[in-house]
Amino acid sequence: MVYSLKVPLTFQQKKIMKMFYAVKAHPVVLDCCTRNTLWKKIKENQLLSNDEIAIIKNKCPAIQCELNKSIRFAHNLQSAVFSECVYAQTLANIFGLNIFINFQENETCLDNWIMRLLASYFLIPRYIYKNEQEKMILIQAGSCRGVDSALISVVNKEVFTIEFKEVGAKTSEVDLPKYKEDGYLLINDVFKGKYPQFISMVEEQVEKKMSFFEKMGSNINDFSSQSIQSAVVNNYNNSKKYADVICTEDKNGYLTMIPANQSNIWAEMAGEIRPAGRNSCRVWTPNALRNYILELGGKIDESNNVIFGLHQIRTTCQRGGKSGKISRYKINSIFFVRHYHCIVDETTVRFRLEDVKQLIPTISAKVFFGNLDVECVRNYYQVDFNE
Repeated sequence: MVYSLKVPLTFQQKKIMKMFYAVKAHPVVLDCCTRNTLWKKIKENQLLSNDEIAIIKNKCPAIQCELNKSIRFAHNLQSAVFSECVYAQTLANIFGLNIFINFQENETCLDNWIMRLLASYFLIPRYIYKNEQEKMILIQAGSCRGVDSALISVVNKEVFTIEFKEVGAKTSEVDLPKYKEDGYLLINDVFKGKYPQFISMVEEQVEKKMSFFEKMGSNINDFSSQSIQSAVVNNYNNSKKYADVICTEDKNGYLTMIPANQSNIWAEMAGEIRPAGRNSCRVWTPNALRNYILELGGKIDESNNVIFGLHQIRTTCQRGGKSGKISRYKINSIFFVRHYHCIVDETTVRFRLEDVKQLIPTISAKVFFGNLDVECVRNYYQVDFNE
């Protein structure tokens, strides 16, 4: 239900937002254009110039740490990580927290009571921002079970939980329950208990008898505004993944703070179901898989070996870089087999049926803060600050 009356701020929201808006607006330390340029170069394995490295080191050392980790562990760096680091550094600047610490290089920098407190919120420290007085500490965290950051008042042991969001971002994306051979979307009590914010969105599609096999190759976006709003507003109100506020940037590049449960006031929203999500596992609809292989022109022998002509099966190249190396052979957008499970010659691709993987569908809600204005937000909540 959408209420016409203004939703009051909680005590924690009022306190942190009052501190945030007590000072003039701060532009984020690296604007969106600069971040995109840097990220694109890194994604394409281009070397950064000495000037670019110096800018990162001086303005946002957390990004430098993330770059070092990506090189050390040979993994791709996501653009959202850039924004998270930039927003955390800007917030630290606003609160006068001018000392930066890489927690992995100094794991004794936090008191035991702070570590226990963070653990209760499922937060794993990455970077610490503080000042000489250490009355307040901003902790940029990493955990799929917790939010992005926590501001801790050392004096009275208060915690303010913070989520960082890009101008256009998903509030969350979760795996849906596995469907049966007919491909129809299911919803069960386990999913409802774990992700209550998505119940309305899923129930709408169940009523429409949405089939993943019929929607294969495209995403589903037809949701009611009420179900999407429920998913967005309630996203940070469950379990330990609770956020008091969201920090993003406004249309002019200024860091902006809004109450997490009032993002519907400030953002355009959308919902999406992806029949082929991020994660995969062993095939759970084997009959459907066999049918698609045969329809595509493949053959399955008595030992469950699959044979395709090279012209009958599509390929996917490795993410990142320009090598063009094949990483997957795709039966369709839902079923695939990794290249190292295949035997390839001049005319055929062979693999075992048991090596095929099936992509798990996901559901998500998205927010778009493209029209946000920091001064409008400040003025909207000024009455609350003065009460």
